[in-house]
Amino acid sequence: MKTSPFHRLLFGRTARRLWALLLVLLSLAIVALAMTPASQEITPDTGLDKVEHVVAFGALAWCGVLALWRRPAALSWLTAGLLLLGVGIELAQTQVPGRTGSWNDIVADAIGIALGLALTTALARALERRRTPRTDAATR
Repeated sequence: MKTSPFHRLLFGRTARRLWALLLVLLSLAIVALAMTPASQEITPDTGLDKVEHVVAFGALAWCGVLALWRRPAALSWLTAGLLLLGVGIELAQTQVPGRTGSWNDIVADAIGIALGLALTTALARALERRRTPRTDAATR
């Protein structure tokens, strides 16, 4: 069966390498932003910080799933690695001026990881099913 350009864009060998590269670059950007000292201004916590955690770790999970597609065993390592990254960031932030570590941030990271894994896996499986020809009993 011929592979569509869209399918190659998401799942091809080159695409998986690019997804892995994007995963690394996003991880580095997230760590760099998290380790930047916060301004000394005290601002009320609006809760948007938690949304940022969910989105950031959801994006990491998205890239990871696509980079590791068709390697289901590697997804458990991805999940553990992303959780460790979130915990590591929170621990390191206790040493950054104007920053604090937060269990709530770790929970938001975990929610983002779970959503990213679930949504990306569901989308990828749906696209794989569309690509696979159906066998009807009537055509046999």
